[in-house]
Amino acid sequence: MTHTYVTVDQFVEIVQQQEAIELSDLFDGGNTEINTARVLAALVDASREADSYFRQRYTTPVTPTPPELKRPIVAIARYRLSNLADKESRIRVDYDDSIRWLQQIAKGLANLDLVAGDSPVAPETQVFVSPGYRMDLEGFHV
Repeated sequence: MTHTYVTVDQFVEIVQQQEAIELSDLFDGGNTEINTARVLAALVDASREADSYFRQRYTTPVTPTPPELKRPIVAIARYRLSNLADKESRIRVDYDDSIRWLQQIAKGLANLDLVAGDSPVAPETQVFVSPGYRMDLEGFHV
């Protein structure tokens, strides 16, 4: 089953209606409606990309969706829909910032704001460490 951290409606709310129409237009003009299938596909891809960073520290998909995750997912989807905007564009800057943030999460330099019990760290990745001694959750020395 596919999941997204952001709905098409939330995407439109963040980028606004006209930009959503323009980004989702396959034919570079003329459309007056949002191509929701194209936007949804970009959101699914962006969510999968985020999950690839989260897997080392969290059970994916992360539920419920932390509010701070919405804008980075939109930025990634927006970048994908824009046909890979040039380096100087706001779309590209937002994308690069979002990827850097996801990398920081993967490295443990940033955290998702989760309530206790929400999407805990995957048990197989937890290791307890003390000076000169390490043990995984099953009590085995590693």
